[in-house]
Amino acid sequence: MKIAFFDLLQSEQRVFKIISANYDCVFNKSSLTKQIASTISDTQVLYIRSIAKLTKEILVELPQLEFITTRSTGFDHIDLEYCKKHKIVVSSVPTYATNAVAEHTFALLLGLSRKLLLCINQTKHGIVDAEKLRGFELKGKTLGVIGFGNIGSRVVEIARGFDMHILVTTKHPSTSRANKHRVQFVDLPTLLQKSDIVSLHVPLTDETKHMINQNNIHLFKKDSILINTSRGPVVDTDALILGLETGVLAGAGIDVLEDERVFKRKYRTLRNRSRFLLEHNNVIITPHNAYNTKEAYQTILNLSAENISAYIKGKPINRVL
Repeated sequence: MKIAFFDLLQSEQRVFKIISANYDCVFNKSSLTKQIASTISDTQVLYIRSIAKLTKEILVELPQLEFITTRSTGFDHIDLEYCKKHKIVVSSVPTYATNAVAEHTFALLLGLSRKLLLCINQTKHGIVDAEKLRGFELKGKTLGVIGFGNIGSRVVEIARGFDMHILVTTKHPSTSRANKHRVQFVDLPTLLQKSDIVSLHVPLTDETKHMINQNNIHLFKKDSILINTSRGPVVDTDALILGLETGVLAGAGIDVLEDERVFKRKYRTLRNRSRFLLEHNNVIITPHNAYNTKEAYQTILNLSAENISAYIKGKPINRVL
Protein backbone atom coordinates (compact mmCIF):
# COMPACT_ATOMS: atom_id res chain seq x y z
CA MET A 1 0.00 0.00 0.00
CA LYS A 2 1.33 3.45 -0.94
CA ILE A 3 0.57 6.37 1.37
CA ALA A 4 1.28 9.99 0.44
CA PHE A 5 1.50 12.76 3.04
CA PHE A 6 1.29 16.45 2.12
CA ASP A 7 1.91 19.65 4.09
CA LEU A 8 3.75 17.57 6.66
CA LEU A 9 6.80 18.95 8.44
CA GLN A 10 9.80 16.68 8.94
CA SER A 11 9.39 16.97 12.71
CA GLU A 12 5.85 15.61 12.38
CA GLN A 13 6.87 12.43 10.58
CA ARG A 14 7.78 10.66 13.84
CA VAL A 15 4.07 10.31 14.67
CA PHE A 16 3.70 8.11 11.59
CA LYS A 17 6.83 6.05 12.34
CA ILE A 18 5.03 2.72 12.74
CA ILE A 19 3.04 3.25 9.54
CA SER A 20 6.12 4.26 7.52
CA ALA A 21 8.01 1.19 8.79
CA ASN A 22 5.46 -1.15 7.25
CA TYR A 23 4.19 0.66 4.18
CA ASP A 24 5.52 2.65 1.23
CA CYS A 25 5.21 6.25 2.43
CA VAL A 26 6.00 9.49 0.62
CA PHE A 27 6.36 12.63 2.76
CA ASN A 28 5.94 16.10 1.26
CA LYS A 29 6.28 19.52 2.86
CA SER A 30 4.36 21.13 0.02
CA SER A 31 0.66 21.01 -0.82
CA LEU A 32 -0.78 18.56 -3.31
CA THR A 33 -1.22 19.95 -6.84
CA LYS A 34 -2.47 18.41 -10.06
CA GLN A 35 1.08 18.23 -11.39
CA ILE A 36 2.35 16.43 -8.30
CA ALA A 37 -0.68 14.13 -8.23
CA SER A 38 0.16 12.91 -11.73
CA THR A 39 3.54 11.65 -10.45
CA ILE A 40 2.01 9.57 -7.63
CA SER A 41 -0.89 8.00 -9.51
CA ASP A 42 -0.47 4.69 -7.65
CA THR A 43 -1.25 6.28 -4.26
CA GLN A 44 -3.97 4.51 -2.29
CA VAL A 45 -4.03 6.56 0.93
CA LEU A 46 -3.76 10.34 1.09
CA TYR A 47 -3.07 12.64 4.05
CA ILE A 48 -3.80 16.35 3.56
CA ARG A 49 -4.54 19.60 5.40
CA SER A 50 -7.46 21.93 4.79
CA ILE A 51 -5.26 24.35 2.82
CA ALA A 52 -5.17 21.75 0.03
CA LYS A 53 -8.12 21.90 -2.35
CA LEU A 54 -8.89 18.37 -3.50
CA THR A 55 -10.80 19.16 -6.67
CA LYS A 56 -11.96 16.72 -9.30
CA GLU A 57 -9.04 17.85 -11.50
CA ILE A 58 -6.58 16.62 -8.87
CA LEU A 59 -8.47 13.50 -7.86
CA VAL A 60 -8.70 12.15 -11.41
CA GLU A 61 -4.90 11.94 -11.36
CA LEU A 62 -5.16 9.40 -8.51
CA PRO A 63 -7.09 6.48 -10.02
CA GLN A 64 -6.05 4.02 -7.29
CA LEU A 65 -6.99 6.28 -4.38
CA GLU A 66 -9.06 4.51 -1.72
CA PHE A 67 -8.85 6.68 1.38
CA ILE A 68 -8.35 10.35 2.32
CA THR A 69 -7.74 11.61 5.82
CA THR A 70 -7.83 15.37 6.27
CA ARG A 71 -6.03 17.04 9.14
CA SER A 72 -9.04 19.20 9.94
CA THR A 73 -12.55 19.08 11.32
CA GLY A 74 -14.02 20.63 8.18
CA PHE A 75 -14.00 18.84 4.85
CA ASP A 76 -15.41 21.44 2.46
CA HIS A 77 -12.05 21.50 0.64
CA ILE A 78 -12.64 17.98 -0.69
CA ASP A 79 -14.85 17.13 -3.67
CA LEU A 80 -17.08 14.70 -1.81
CA GLU A 81 -19.30 14.05 -4.82
CA TYR A 82 -16.33 12.72 -6.75
CA CYS A 83 -15.22 10.65 -3.76
CA LYS A 84 -18.67 9.16 -3.32
CA LYS A 85 -18.93 8.30 -7.01
CA HIS A 86 -15.54 6.59 -6.94
CA LYS A 87 -16.04 4.93 -3.53
CA ILE A 88 -13.22 6.83 -1.84
CA VAL A 89 -13.53 6.79 1.96
CA VAL A 90 -12.97 10.16 3.65
CA SER A 91 -12.16 10.74 7.33
CA SER A 92 -11.51 13.88 9.37
CA VAL A 93 -10.43 14.72 12.92
CA PRO A 94 -13.68 16.02 14.40
CA THR A 95 -12.79 16.85 18.01
CA TYR A 96 -9.12 17.77 18.09
CA ALA A 97 -9.52 21.52 18.72
CA THR A 98 -12.74 21.77 20.73
CA ASN A 99 -11.14 23.58 23.66
CA ALA A 100 -8.71 25.54 21.49
CA VAL A 101 -11.39 27.07 19.27
CA ALA A 102 -13.82 27.68 22.12
CA GLU A 103 -11.14 29.47 24.15
CA HIS A 104 -10.05 31.51 21.13
CA THR A 105 -13.67 32.57 20.71
CA PHE A 106 -13.50 34.19 24.12
CA ALA A 107 -10.04 35.61 23.45
CA LEU A 108 -11.55 37.52 20.53
CA LEU A 109 -14.61 38.51 22.54
CA LEU A 110 -12.61 39.75 25.53
CA GLY A 111 -10.25 41.58 23.21
CA LEU A 112 -13.23 43.50 21.87
CA SER A 113 -15.14 43.96 25.12
CA ARG A 114 -12.08 45.41 26.88
CA LYS A 115 -10.69 47.22 23.80
CA LEU A 116 -7.33 45.49 24.14
CA LEU A 117 -5.89 46.67 20.82
CA LEU A 118 -6.61 50.29 21.68
CA CYS A 119 -5.30 49.77 25.22
CA ILE A 120 -2.03 48.37 23.90
CA ASN A 121 -1.66 51.11 21.30
CA GLN A 122 -2.31 53.93 23.78
CA THR A 123 0.06 52.43 26.30
CA LYS A 124 2.84 52.19 23.71
CA HIS A 125 2.41 55.86 22.84
CA GLY A 126 2.06 57.04 26.44
CA ILE A 127 -1.34 58.63 25.84
CA VAL A 128 -4.16 57.07 27.85
CA ASP A 129 -7.75 58.19 27.35
CA ALA A 130 -9.86 56.31 29.92
CA GLU A 131 -13.13 57.28 28.27
CA LYS A 132 -12.10 55.84 24.91
CA LEU A 133 -10.85 52.69 26.62
CA ARG A 134 -14.07 52.04 28.50
CA GLY A 135 -15.34 48.55 27.68
CA PHE A 136 -18.19 46.39 28.89
CA GLU A 137 -18.63 43.31 31.09
CA LEU A 138 -19.83 39.94 29.81
CA LYS A 139 -21.84 39.23 32.96
CA GLY A 140 -25.54 39.46 32.20
CA LYS A 141 -25.09 39.78 28.44
CA THR A 142 -26.90 37.47 26.03
CA LEU A 143 -24.69 35.22 23.96
CA GLY A 144 -26.20 33.76 20.82
CA VAL A 145 -24.49 30.52 19.75
CA ILE A 146 -25.14 29.33 16.19
CA GLY A 147 -24.27 25.65 15.92
CA PHE A 148 -24.32 23.32 18.91
CA GLY A 149 -21.77 20.63 18.20
CA ASN A 150 -18.67 19.96 20.28
CA ILE A 151 -17.28 23.49 19.98
CA GLY A 152 -20.61 25.28 20.36
CA SER A 153 -21.35 23.24 23.48
CA ARG A 154 -17.94 24.07 24.95
CA VAL A 155 -18.50 27.77 24.26
CA VAL A 156 -21.73 27.54 26.23
CA GLU A 157 -19.90 25.92 29.16
CA ILE A 158 -17.32 28.72 29.22
CA ALA A 159 -20.04 31.36 28.95
CA ARG A 160 -21.62 29.95 32.11
CA GLY A 161 -18.48 31.02 33.98
CA PHE A 162 -19.10 34.60 32.87
CA ASP A 163 -22.72 34.39 34.05
CA MET A 164 -24.12 35.08 30.57
CA HIS A 165 -27.59 34.37 29.24
CA ILE A 166 -27.48 31.94 26.32
CA LEU A 167 -29.58 31.43 23.21
CA VAL A 168 -28.82 28.67 20.72
CA THR A 169 -29.75 28.06 17.10
CA THR A 170 -29.08 24.53 15.91
CA LYS A 171 -30.20 22.20 13.17
CA HIS A 172 -31.04 19.51 15.74
CA PRO A 173 -32.67 21.06 18.85
CA SER A 174 -33.88 18.79 21.63
CA THR A 175 -35.50 19.30 25.00
CA SER A 176 -33.00 17.02 26.74
CA ARG A 177 -30.01 19.00 25.41
CA ALA A 178 -31.68 22.28 26.29
CA ASN A 179 -32.16 21.10 29.89
CA LYS A 180 -28.67 19.60 30.14
CA HIS A 181 -26.91 22.79 29.02
CA ARG A 182 -29.51 25.20 30.43
CA VAL A 183 -30.00 26.96 27.11
CA GLN A 184 -32.96 28.16 25.12
CA PHE A 185 -33.26 27.02 21.52
CA VAL A 186 -34.60 29.69 19.17
CA ASP A 187 -34.70 30.29 15.43
CA LEU A 188 -32.01 32.35 13.73
CA PRO A 189 -33.95 35.64 13.39
CA THR A 190 -34.86 35.56 17.09
CA LEU A 191 -31.26 34.87 18.09
CA LEU A 192 -29.94 37.76 15.99
CA GLN A 193 -32.51 40.15 17.41
CA LYS A 194 -31.94 39.29 21.06
CA SER A 195 -28.21 38.58 21.34
CA ASP A 196 -25.56 41.06 22.48
CA ILE A 197 -22.90 38.75 21.05
CA VAL A 198 -23.37 36.25 18.22
CA SER A 199 -20.83 33.43 17.85
CA LEU A 200 -20.70 31.09 14.85
CA HIS A 201 -19.84 27.38 15.20
CA VAL A 202 -21.20 25.64 12.10
CA PRO A 203 -19.49 23.72 9.28
CA LEU A 204 -19.43 25.18 5.79
CA THR A 205 -22.16 23.60 3.67
CA ASP A 206 -24.47 24.81 0.93
CA GLU A 207 -26.97 25.51 3.69
CA THR A 208 -24.64 27.54 5.91
CA LYS A 209 -22.79 29.52 3.22
CA HIS A 210 -23.60 33.21 3.77
CA MET A 211 -25.78 32.30 6.73
CA ILE A 212 -25.07 35.86 7.83
CA ASN A 213 -25.95 37.99 4.82
CA GLN A 214 -27.29 41.34 3.66
CA ASN A 215 -30.85 40.13 4.12
CA ASN A 216 -30.48 39.47 7.86
CA ILE A 217 -27.64 41.74 9.00
CA HIS A 218 -30.24 44.37 9.90
CA LEU A 219 -31.83 41.92 12.35
CA PHE A 220 -28.81 42.07 14.67
CA LYS A 221 -29.34 43.88 17.94
CA LYS A 222 -27.86 47.38 17.66
CA ASP A 223 -24.25 47.59 18.87
CA SER A 224 -23.90 43.82 19.02
CA ILE A 225 -20.70 41.88 18.32
CA LEU A 226 -20.14 39.09 15.81
CA ILE A 227 -17.54 36.37 16.41
CA ASN A 228 -16.62 33.90 13.67
CA THR A 229 -14.23 31.02 14.37
CA SER A 230 -16.00 28.55 12.06
CA ARG A 231 -15.53 29.07 8.31
CA GLY A 232 -15.08 32.33 6.41
CA PRO A 233 -17.86 31.94 3.81
CA VAL A 234 -20.46 31.44 6.54
CA VAL A 235 -20.43 35.25 6.70
CA ASP A 236 -20.94 37.42 3.61
CA THR A 237 -18.08 39.92 3.86
CA ASP A 238 -20.17 42.68 2.27
CA ALA A 239 -22.86 42.13 4.91
CA LEU A 240 -20.25 42.27 7.68
CA ILE A 241 -18.90 45.57 6.36
CA LEU A 242 -22.43 46.92 6.02
CA GLY A 243 -23.15 46.01 9.64
CA LEU A 244 -20.00 47.79 10.83
CA GLU A 245 -20.53 50.86 8.65
CA THR A 246 -24.13 51.35 9.76
CA GLY A 247 -23.40 50.79 13.43
CA VAL A 248 -25.58 47.71 13.69
CA LEU A 249 -22.42 45.88 14.73
CA ALA A 250 -20.23 47.50 17.35
CA GLY A 251 -17.40 45.14 16.48
CA ALA A 252 -16.32 41.79 15.11
CA GLY A 253 -13.83 39.10 16.09
CA ILE A 254 -12.79 37.08 13.05
CA ASP A 255 -10.46 34.10 12.75
CA VAL A 256 -11.64 33.12 9.27
CA LEU A 257 -12.29 35.10 6.10
CA GLU A 258 -13.99 34.36 2.80
CA ASP A 259 -10.68 34.89 1.03
CA GLU A 260 -7.93 33.67 3.33
CA ARG A 261 -5.26 34.48 0.78
CA VAL A 262 -5.35 37.80 2.63
CA PHE A 263 -3.25 36.18 5.34
CA LYS A 264 -0.41 35.58 2.88
CA ARG A 265 -0.42 38.97 1.16
CA LYS A 266 1.53 42.08 1.99
CA TYR A 267 -0.66 44.80 3.44
CA ARG A 268 -0.15 47.17 0.52
CA THR A 269 -1.57 44.61 -1.93
CA LEU A 270 -4.84 44.06 -0.07
CA ARG A 271 -8.09 44.99 -1.73
CA ASN A 272 -10.55 47.49 -0.26
CA ARG A 273 -12.74 45.01 1.63
CA SER A 274 -9.81 43.42 3.39
CA ARG A 275 -8.22 46.80 4.12
CA PHE A 276 -11.46 48.04 5.67
CA LEU A 277 -11.65 45.10 8.06
CA LEU A 278 -7.98 45.28 9.04
CA GLU A 279 -8.10 49.04 9.60
CA HIS A 280 -11.38 49.09 11.55
CA ASN A 281 -10.76 49.96 15.21
CA ASN A 282 -13.42 47.54 16.43
CA VAL A 283 -12.41 44.51 14.38
CA ILE A 284 -9.91 41.90 15.55
CA ILE A 285 -8.66 39.50 12.87
CA THR A 286 -6.50 36.46 13.55
CA PRO A 287 -5.08 34.29 10.70
CA HIS A 288 -7.18 31.12 11.04
CA ASN A 289 -5.30 30.36 14.23
CA ALA A 290 -8.05 29.35 16.66
CA TYR A 291 -7.11 25.67 16.45
CA ASN A 292 -3.40 26.28 17.03
CA THR A 293 -2.46 25.12 20.52
CA LYS A 294 0.20 22.62 21.58
CA GLU A 295 -2.46 20.24 22.83
CA ALA A 296 -4.63 20.42 19.71
CA TYR A 297 -1.57 20.12 17.46
CA GLN A 298 -0.52 16.84 19.06
CA THR A 299 -4.07 15.51 19.08
CA ILE A 300 -4.57 16.20 15.39
CA LEU A 301 -1.42 14.28 14.46
CA ASN A 302 -2.33 11.35 16.70
CA LEU A 303 -5.89 11.16 15.38
CA SER A 304 -4.67 11.36 11.79
CA ALA A 305 -2.36 8.40 12.43
CA GLU A 306 -5.25 6.50 14.03
CA ASN A 307 -7.45 7.25 11.00
CA ILE A 308 -4.88 5.75 8.65
CA SER A 309 -4.23 2.70 10.84
CA ALA A 310 -7.95 2.02 11.23
CA TYR A 311 -8.50 2.16 7.48
CA ILE A 312 -5.60 -0.21 6.82
CA LYS A 313 -7.21 -2.64 9.28
CA GLY A 314 -10.47 -2.39 7.36
CA LYS A 315 -12.33 -0.52 10.10
CA PRO A 316 -12.26 3.19 9.15
CA ILE A 317 -13.13 5.70 11.89
CA ASN A 318 -14.15 9.37 11.95
CA ARG A 319 -15.77 8.94 8.54
CA VAL A 320 -17.47 11.83 6.77
CA LEU A 321 -18.07 9.66 3.71
